[in-house]
Amino acid sequence: MCTETNYNPTSLSLLERARSGDDTAWELISTIYAPMVYRWVSRYSLQSTDTTDILQNIFQTVYRKLDDFQHDQRCGSFRSWLKSITHSRVMDFFRARQKQGQAAGGTDAWQQLQSQPEEASNPQELREELAEIYHRALQILEQDFSDNVVKAFLRFEIDNVPASEVADELGMTRDAVYAAKKRVLKRLREELSGLL
Repeated sequence: MCTETNYNPTSLSLLERARSGDDTAWELISTIYAPMVYRWVSRYSLQSTDTTDILQNIFQTVYRKLDDFQHDQRCGSFRSWLKSITHSRVMDFFRARQKQGQAAGGTDAWQQLQSQPEEASNPQELREELAEIYHRALQILEQDFSDNVVKAFLRFEIDNVPASEVADELGMTRDAVYAAKKRVLKRLREELSGLL
């Protein structure tokens, strides 16, 4: 599911548009990644207002540092960079609370955070999160495709249902399922170039 393609100079990716100051592109990146970051922060059992504040702080940092991000051709490197920023902002939150003498989230949450590596090496978690990113990106781009093309892509590429079963479910040929996958992946990779 995660393969690199050459950058298409005729279509600027979300990342390139966001770096050039396109607010719409920045909002789309936030829309795609915010639920995943929220889930990461929520693991620390904080009050909802604290979680929301940390989430805003994370995306402010990402916005300020977006020009510093360099895609290193590893699958999920933007996700890793984002997770590193998340870890740092959550650590900052707990440090600030300790200085104030408050135990927001409790000592257990602080110990959990300090013992946790910045980037989990769980390949299943990475695959699930990349599938989640594809789902949200596809919701934004779905007007570019017919309903059947979107359904075929999701069933075949994301749900790992064999092409012949997807074809039967949707009244398509197997070749049409493969073509749907190819079209959608090409468009997602163009739009998410540098983010995946």
